[in-house]
Amino acid sequence: MVKLKTNVGSFLDLLKMVELEGKSPEGSTEVMINGCVLECKEGKVRITALAVIKAVLLDITYTGAVIEEEGNLPIGNLSEFLEYLQRFKNSDEVTIELEKAKSNKILISRVFPKKIAHISSYDEETIDEYNNGKQALEKFTADEKTATFGSITYKSSVILGAENVKEMLDDGNVRNLTRDYPFEITPDGINCTVGDDTRGKIENFTLAKGNATDTVKSAFRSGIDNVFRNLSGDLVIFMENNAPMVVVKVADNYIAKFVIAPRI
Repeated sequence: MVKLKTNVGSFLDLLKMVELEGKSPEGSTEVMINGCVLECKEGKVRITALAVIKAVLLDITYTGAVIEEEGNLPIGNLSEFLEYLQRFKNSDEVTIELEKAKSNKILISRVFPKKIAHISSYDEETIDEYNNGKQALEKFTADEKTATFGSITYKSSVILGAENVKEMLDDGNVRNLTRDYPFEITPDGINCTVGDDTRGKIENFTLAKGNATDTVKSAFRSGIDNVFRNLSGDLVIFMENNAPMVVVKVADNYIAKFVIAPRI
């Protein structure tokens, strides 16, 4: 059995980062992570997932919960789970647990005024996605200062506010511009130009602190909007030429790490 206590507002913010709702390259709203598994042990909740189209890999560790019983808690339909959780107040402290070992139900309960939500837990697809994410994470490590993914050791990074990146992404909404985002990290900051000389373009140059000694370039399409739309505050962005982007967000009660695949 697994059982944890947490604040509703903090947990909602966490799971929205996991769900990765954002704009697809075609401009429609999409969710990239349908289900996940909460690994609850050693005073932490860890969530790892690989997006269905394999454009994004995520690894989030949350320290804002009290783990009363350790174990894995599978959530089969993350959007549905969020709907149930939003029926509680952001200020509520709730207990989340599996109802019984084989019941396939999750309980979310509040002591006073008493309220209990009963939710379907998972299906086999959730477990498969969880296992795929765990395998992919075997070659990924990152923190605020360093990042490695497979054979890549990242040497170029910048510290940048999420709102700056969102402004760059919004430029892709201009009519006739494609949602391809060629990013550059330079010794002065980070740049992104949307569009081309034929149809028109928008260039963004953002000063930012970093450690780049040269210019590195990589272009992105799927997944880039989904990650940054759900983040706020300062982020560390790692890049190398034509390689995945690594994004790290450190907050008081969590650290979130993402790998975004480059455009093919």
